[in-house]
Amino acid sequence: MKDFLQKGIIGVSLKSVFFYLSSKEKKKASFIFILLISSSLVEIFGIASLVPVILTASDPNKVKESWFFGSIYDYIGFESHQKFVLFICATLVIFFIIKNAFVLMVNLVQVKFTEKLAVKIVDSQYDKYQYLPYDMFSRLETSSLVNNILAVPVAFVNGVIRQLFLFFSEVFIIVIVILGMILYNPGLFLITMIVIFPAIALSYLPVRSMAQKIGARIDVLRPISYTSLANLFAGMVEIKIAGKQKRFKKILIDGESEIQSLEAKSYMFSLLPGRIIEIIAILAIVIIFIYSVVVEKNDNSFILNIGIFAAVAYRVMPSINRLITSSVAMKQHITVIYNLEKYRGINLIRIEENNDSINFNDGIEFKNISFSFQGMDSPVINNLSFKVKKGEKIGIIGSSGSGKTTLMNILLRIFEEQSGSILVDGVSLNSNNIAAWYKTIGYVKQNTFLMADTILNNITLRDSNPDLKQVDYAMDQASIQEFVESLPIGADTHIGESGAFLSGGQRQRIGIARALYKDMQILVMDEATSALDSKTEQEISEAIKKISNSNITMFIIAHRFSALQNCDRILELDKGVIVRECSYEQLMADN
Repeated sequence: MKDFLQKGIIGVSLKSVFFYLSSKEKKKASFIFILLISSSLVEIFGIASLVPVILTASDPNKVKESWFFGSIYDYIGFESHQKFVLFICATLVIFFIIKNAFVLMVNLVQVKFTEKLAVKIVDSQYDKYQYLPYDMFSRLETSSLVNNILAVPVAFVNGVIRQLFLFFSEVFIIVIVILGMILYNPGLFLITMIVIFPAIALSYLPVRSMAQKIGARIDVLRPISYTSLANLFAGMVEIKIAGKQKRFKKILIDGESEIQSLEAKSYMFSLLPGRIIEIIAILAIVIIFIYSVVVEKNDNSFILNIGIFAAVAYRVMPSINRLITSSVAMKQHITVIYNLEKYRGINLIRIEENNDSINFNDGIEFKNISFSFQGMDSPVINNLSFKVKKGEKIGIIGSSGSGKTTLMNILLRIFEEQSGSILVDGVSLNSNNIAAWYKTIGYVKQNTFLMADTILNNITLRDSNPDLKQVDYAMDQASIQEFVESLPIGADTHIGESGAFLSGGQRQRIGIARALYKDMQILVMDEATSALDSKTEQEISEAIKKISNSNITMFIIAHRFSALQNCDRILELDKGVIVRECSYEQLMADN
């Protein structure tokens, strides 16, 4: 991170932006840059055009003295100076209307480009975290994921991409103006440079390191605020009962107070360059006066030199201010760039890109499976082997830490075995057939994932064209159809956040219905009844019994033996190995 931050901000920003741009988008970005330069030149021309117009309007003789205005006057054949001035003023108004329309069009093109790029970066961030290896993903907090996927891309577009466009267009304008000054009056150019470079140094150097620190600190605080707010609402009842509302509120407000303080400092730093530049501009006028009187020894040249300097300063000084502001903004957002580059070297497996098929007609073989978590000495699964015929119902028991859930996570391909293999009809499960495998297998866990949505959308996971017959079948098999039909609007009933309007048993049965909706052949149930009371557990057991009468292959992890009564075999695990295999009757007899 330290080495990253020490690199040049412009180079780092460009490299980061180019990473997201296709060849076509790079060409479009170059075109937009040319448009921005064109709009800046039009702006300069617009300001410059006012001076001769004012002169010709105030002095009729200036029309004849000017080759340009005199030619227009004679070619059109104006009869009076007054009509000519009206014509020039009307032309000027039309020009400014066209100019502003052009500038707005350029701004619209730029905004549309950055808008699409922002969505592209959100898409890239989502994919990165979605396909991150589960052991890495599980270490990340929800608040950090929300910040990294939604807030960081927006900050990147506003604080880096748009600032780069601004930076290079202003650099170009400054160069053009300076070249013109060199050709006109080298001495005046030298004085201007003596003014500009100290202005840049005094304005940028003091704030760049502070801006970087502010950006880094805000990047740390934002996820903390999200976490505080999420905890405050998710644990509302417990927090109220414990009388900790003020404590949790204080954590949130303290974090936001620091963020707003940092934002205020950042705003003040953004104003600083303009104040410094104004002071130096006044100093420059004094220097130009001395130059005109002492060097050129001509009092009259002072007015001309001041006029030229004022014209240059009118355009260049704001450009310098924007140049510094954009540089400071990019420096402040360098941690955003770092955030985007995190995990970029990780090998991500995109499931939908794998097209190998897999058939399940005979059975599954766990062959010499071993797995260890990073940093652990002993394996969680240790050279484990067993076979399961299609349609079998397998119960898995064991104490906490025995490897039950880890084994099922390997079957679900959340984890990948470090040695051995899982064979389905003799074909090894791998990254190339994982998409086909996921169409075959369903999963119901202890705490069923439910969205703040309707029952229908929770069962189909927002299928755009749901199969209503399959929905009815799934609800019937999960023993929840009678409850759903008793509701005024049935499956279109909204269930609240995390199924807040449902009982524990109803939530679990929706989870079972979701697994059955996809018409899977294998169902993994991980402690699906352990958090339920005995009555609700019996209701879920009835649903499991219904499924058991089908040809679906089932793996049921349970601490409560009553959930295993429909199993053909029960495997007991200890320290990652099978220590016993028995029937439900044998298990109950021994306990």
